[in-house]
Formats: sequence, C-alpha cells, structure tokens
Amino acid sequence: MRMHFVNSARTLPVLLFGLVCLSFTLKAQTSSAHQELITYPELIIYNGKVVSMDDPEINSNVGTVAEAIVVRDGKVWKLGTSDEMLRYAGPETTRIDVKERTVIPGMIAVHYHLHNSGLNTWLDRNPQVASEIVRRHRVSSDADTLEKIEQEIRVILAERMGGVRPGQWTFIYLPTVLEGYTAGGGALGFDFLRQTIMKSIDIDEYSGSDKPVILAAHPAYLINTAAKEWLMETYDGSYGENPAIGSGGVPHEAWSEAGYAEMGTEYRRSVVVDGYFADKTDELADVIHGAMEELAASGQTTFSSHVIGVQNMDAYMRLMREERMPVRFGFTHYTGFSVTESAEGFYRRLGDLFQLGNDYLWFNGIALGMLDHGPPLFCSSMVPEEDYQYYRWCRYEKEAPNYKTIVTALKNGNRVQPGHNYADMSADYFMDAIEEAMDSSPEITLEYIRSLRLSFDHCGLYPRPDQLPRIKHLGMYLACYTSSLSRSEPWLDKWGFEEHENWVAPIKSALAAGVKVAWEGSGPRNAFPSLVPFITRVNSNGRVIAPDQAVDRETVMKMATTWASEFMLIEDKVGSLEPGKLADIVVLSQDWFRAPIEELDRTHALMTVVGGKIITLREDFARELGRQPIGFQIRYAWETEFDAGN
Repeated sequence: MRMHFVNSARTLPVLLFGLVCLSFTLKAQTSSAHQELITYPELIIYNGKVVSMDDPEINSNVGTVAEAIVVRDGKVWKLGTSDEMLRYAGPETTRIDVKERTVIPGMIAVHYHLHNSGLNTWLDRNPQVASEIVRRHRVSSDADTLEKIEQEIRVILAERMGGVRPGQWTFIYLPTVLEGYTAGGGALGFDFLRQTIMKSIDIDEYSGSDKPVILAAHPAYLINTAAKEWLMETYDGSYGENPAIGSGGVPHEAWSEAGYAEMGTEYRRSVVVDGYFADKTDELADVIHGAMEELAASGQTTFSSHVIGVQNMDAYMRLMREERMPVRFGFTHYTGFSVTESAEGFYRRLGDLFQLGNDYLWFNGIALGMLDHGPPLFCSSMVPEEDYQYYRWCRYEKEAPNYKTIVTALKNGNRVQPGHNYADMSADYFMDAIEEAMDSSPEITLEYIRSLRLSFDHCGLYPRPDQLPRIKHLGMYLACYTSSLSRSEPWLDKWGFEEHENWVAPIKSALAAGVKVAWEGSGPRNAFPSLVPFITRVNSNGRVIAPDQAVDRETVMKMATTWASEFMLIEDKVGSLEPGKLADIVVLSQDWFRAPIEELDRTHALMTVVGGKIITLREDFARELGRQPIGFQIRYAWETEFDAGN
C-alpha cells in the first residue's frame, strides 16, 4: 500500500491558519447569536407610535417612528415592530401594551426652578409650619392709590407684628398686575416702591430691629434693617451701599433707600430654605424629592435651574448619594453673584467644574442671575428716553462690575448661563462681554465659545431681528417660555405694539436664522398647556401676539426634547429615543402630533420612565393594564372621569 505525503513544511502553516480562522468564525457566529441575549431587557413598550425625535435638524421631521421600544440596562436597546421586539422578552421582562398610543422621549425643561416651586407647594400643604417660618400678608386690591397702599402696610406692620418672633420673616405682597391685563407687572405696588414712598427706616419703626420684613411688588422690593443684617450674617457677605445700578452705572437715587431692590427675588427664594431648613437637610431632601416625582408625572424627566439657597444643594447631594433622584438635574451655580460683593473674584477662583457629576446631578455652568429684571424694570431699547430713569434697568452694561464678571468667568474656563434675561439691550451687553473675552484671551476662540452653546433665557422682548445673525455667529441658543406672550403685552401697548410685537419669543425668525430654541418648562401641571401657545400665539388674556412667529407642533416637540438636550450639552444621553441613550420615555394620553388643536392642552403623561425604571404610572392607565399605579398622581383641573389627586 502506497502512502502519499504532502510537503508538510509548506502546507502545515496553511492548514493551521485555516483551522484557526474556522475556529474564530465559529466563535464569532456563536457570539453574534448570543451576544444580544446575555441579559434580557427589563422593559418592552409595544403596540404604539414610538416617535424617536432623532432628527436634530431645523425642520419638522420627527425622525424614526417605530411600533415598539426595548430597554436594557437602563438604556434604549432597540426600536422596531412589536413582533420583532417582543422576541427579546425574558421571564422577568415588563411588557407594556400602550394600545397605539404615542410614545416620546422624556421632556426637558431647561429653565425650571423646581426647588422653589416644590417648597411653595410644601408650604401651602403645611400652613401651620409655614406660618412658623414666614408670615405672609397681601395688600388688598381695594388699595387703589399710593396713599391707600401705604396705609394698609402701616396697619399690617402695626397690628400683626406683635406675634412675630425675632428672626421670623414677614412678607408683604403689593399689587402687581395692571388693570385689564393678566400679567406684566408695573401696577401701583411697583410705583409705590419705585417712588420710595416708604424707606427701610419706616419699616423699622413698626417692625422692630430683630424682625426681618420684605415688601414685594416684582420687580421692586424693599427690605428693612433686620432683613439686611440677617442676610449678611447668614451668607457672610455684603452688597455694598448702592447695589441697584441704573443706566450708565449710576445708582438711581430713588432706590438708594429701597433695600437692595435687585436682590428681592433671591431673598424670597432663599430665606425659608436657609432659615428653617438649616438643620433639616433630610426633610428638605424629601420636599425636593416629592417635587421631582411630580415633575416626572408630567412627562418631564430632566430640568435645569440655578440654585438659590445654600441648603438646597445639600439636599440634592443627599438625594444623589442615596440614589433617590427620580429625574435628572443639571444645575447652574448662582451663589457667587447673590451673596458676595466681589463675584468677579469668586469666579476667578472657582475654576472649570462644568459637567462634573453623574447622569442624575451635574454642574451645568455658572448662572449670572438676572441680566435685567422683568417688565417694567428692564434693559430695553423700546423704552423711550423720557422713561429711562423710571423703567430702564441694565445690570450688566459695559463697565459695570457684573459685566466684568462675565468676561472674567469666561476667561477662566467657566460656562456662563444667564439665568434671566428679558430685553434686547441686555442681550447686546452679554454678547459684548463674550466678544471681549475672546479679544483678551487667545484660548477663548470662536470655536471654543460655540462649543459652550451659551444662551439667553425667556425671549421676553428679544431678540431683535438684527441680533439674530450675531447670536448665530456665536453658536448660541435661545430658551423661550410662552409666559412672555402675556407678560410683555402691557409694555407693547405702552411703547408700540406693531413695532415691537415680533420681538416677543420670535421663534420662527430665530429658526430661519439658524438659531435653535429650547423650551423652558413651566411646572408639572402646565407642561403641555404651556407648549400650545407656541403654536397658537394666544396669551392668557386671549390675545394673539406675533402670529407670524407661530411654529408647528413637531417643532415645539423638538424644543422640548432634541434641541433642549443640545441646549444642555447632553444630546449624547437624552433628548431622543436612540439605541445607547438613557431610556427616558413618556407614554402620552393622546397623539400630540395629530390631536385637534383645541384639545392639545389636555395632553398628559400616562407613564413616565427614567433610566428604564417606571417612575409614574397613572391610575387610569394602570387600571387598563391591570397593574397598580406608581408614583405621584396629578389631578388636572379639567378631569371628571376619576380622581387621580394626591
């Protein structure tokens, strides 16, 4: 028998290589077949209209639309047909049949002061405790002259201060809404404080030296000596002799005794937190946790805000460490502006902490606070020269200390976010400061500035048409709310409605100029109603404001999801339903994209998922699914079918 041998020296390596390749091929095929099933998904939402919002461009395209979405390890894993996606279900997978309802990404409120509104709600629900913290009084609407307002204030101070304990605050609210309007400020209460009918020393005469008092008629405030001393002791800071700066950097003499008027809003928001809750961090954390659960119930899964009140940050940190954050919070640091005379020095030392944190709580930049106040005290070119001294208020104009702080903060690596800007001239000054920072430091390039996605908030009476190219050039974003349609109305009537109408939340013009716009948010019970006026341009007074600036509902949803995530520089994590992103998902009560316009404001969330976990399951939807309700149950004013109240 003859044997045939091959040349082993030549063929053996080839044979071995072939065997190795075959082995790898078999392993790869096996790995490919089983890789997807290493772990089963925790959640599959199917039989729906899953609108991914994965097209970030300026258009009305909502992107990929699927029937089902699969969540694994807290992230979106797959989208597809219901049959395809249900194949991946395991024994522990939660399956939710949404019965053809619309599913969207979790909505993002880029300017919502949750801790403030949450505290107010808590105070309303705990009136006995609230009265121990602060006494609140309101001057009656019958006080229709400055003299009557003064008389009522003096009566309150004389008759109701006896039971107030030392250190316990008293808030006295003055009339703020002009007759014939639903919003806007500038009523007699403002005139009373603006004209310095009373001074701090007048309040001291009745309140005593140890009982802090604030008179509030936004955007005007007056505090007494005890309030000033409390603030300086609590925050170890000084606000200088004349912090209220007018046009040209010259203090308004009429404000010199008006109790640090520009900081009034901050006082209201911080004194309760840093007084009563100074040694009650756990209790404050529970208050904030409840507010976040309520926000989730509205379909909002991420929000941003400046933080006023030192204890608020302690409470958030406690919730983060205990892994009890039901929604995501990108906070902006505000304390340097609100409690120190030298904000510039504070931020020079702070350094770059941008995006430090985790997926639930992170540093989103520093907040400038108010570039100007709200109307009628704002920095607007629409104010005629004869009204400058009474109405124009430019806190960040060139050469002012705050303007220099913007330049310093940008040069030192900080992302700077105006927490409040209402009018066009403030926007000009902010952009001037950005360009000055670029001119004075070679590291602050245009590319770097664009990477920060700096922004303006509110869109109250800006941008002017000529500002849009500059905003686009700097790579900036806008954040708008529909409240400006009501708040600006009296001042349009006063100084030229037709001329300035298209300055109010000019979203269509901004998008046409290539400037993206994000939704600011407006609280849990008004989420969808606050979106509708972007489409109708109808304000709370029933008046149509700048109908040429109306946009469609697809654009509005981009403002609340995709573009909002870009505004906060977190588009790689949230804002759309794409594989690999965090599974923040909302099931809607109706199809936002097809429902009749007159019914859009009744859209609400039936189920909210954050990071793959069901945070809210409404009672009516839970009953339909044969499950127990989960989380906070919002009751809306128009509901009659059942009581979902908490």
